[in-house]
Amino acid sequence: MNLVTSTLLLVHADEEEAFWVLSAIIERILPDDFFSPSLLPSRACPLVLLDYVQELLPKLHTHLVDLGVDLAAICFSWFLSLFTDCLPIETLFRVWDVFLVDGLDVLFRIAFGILKDNEQELVQCDSISAVYVALENLPTRMWQPDKLLQTELELRTAMTHVELVRRRELHMDKLQQLMPAS
Repeated sequence: MNLVTSTLLLVHADEEEAFWVLSAIIERILPDDFFSPSLLPSRACPLVLLDYVQELLPKLHTHLVDLGVDLAAICFSWFLSLFTDCLPIETLFRVWDVFLVDGLDVLFRIAFGILKDNEQELVQCDSISAVYVALENLPTRMWQPDKLLQTELELRTAMTHVELVRRRELHMDKLQQLMPAS
């Protein structure tokens, strides 16, 4: 949350305005407990992304599995930071414009769009370390926000709000079962 907060403080000259934007993001846009100690909703997001990669980019999914790449672990920070830690600032602000209007669904489609637009590069990686380096660098090269947002728009029929919520809740239930009883 500190990256999100610092980004908001950079954008808003007034600290109080930045606070209220952060409050709106946490209370109205993100799922409940997104930044809770368990991070359950946050941890479910990359698992939902992985579902879509398996279904819509099977060649990439198979390649990553064969190499032993934990895509969910790599993409976790994308969701937790709302992309503040990886997208170029100009692209981030354009993505946030849409995110602030349309919600968390946008982040799923942006993450998938990054993978989709760079599938060939990822499939050509011949080692787990090459994939990790590529995945670390891909978002930082997203200098064409129009192209990325066009991809996000095109994915709206394949990745609907209802289905994203259903999958996230399913993964949250599975993660909850793995947690020790308190």
